[in-house]
Amino acid sequence: MTFFILGLADKRPILYPLLYILSMSGNTLFASDDGAYRRLLSDHGKKGYIGNVHVYINTDINGETMERDKINPGFYDHTVYALLDDLGGKDGLTIYTKQDGSPFREIHPLDDAAQTQDFKTVHIGFKAPAEKGAFYIPLTESLMKECHNVENLCRLQPTKNPKVIAVLSSLLAPAFSKSEKEMRKLLAYKGGRLT
Repeated sequence: MTFFILGLADKRPILYPLLYILSMSGNTLFASDDGAYRRLLSDHGKKGYIGNVHVYINTDINGETMERDKINPGFYDHTVYALLDDLGGKDGLTIYTKQDGSPFREIHPLDDAAQTQDFKTVHIGFKAPAEKGAFYIPLTESLMKECHNVENLCRLQPTKNPKVIAVLSSLLAPAFSKSEKEMRKLLAYKGGRLT
């Protein structure tokens, strides 16, 4: 399976639980153009492992740079890309993380609804979106502590946040061919390898 998590919002509430469940079901590649994810690695390097997930950080994620750095997504059961912008020509589940609007920020190209019409949009921030039925994950102190624990311990773990579980179970159930109820159990699973 391939996942693309795009946009400028803090993607960690989606990424860390997703990487957790993928790591238990097969070898996983996580590639990002955001250097902040170097916090997942104990040496804060650009390549390494957190559990069963190979982490690859490069300011320019494309086929040429990945080939140069001997990263082949075809060698993995799952690939997750966390990018600020769209890769183009992708095949997989694409989630656009939309942050709270700000008068001090330039409009991001992906803020254009025409660009994201085929994406699943998740609002992540401090202010709930006005649109009814929109996926929304509020940034709370307890959620931020979960993210910091993953980074401080360099170990993926299940989320306890009910809002994250609700949003992710709805978004990911079709990709995993599971019901939302089964997906909720996976997101909270604390055991070993999943088959």
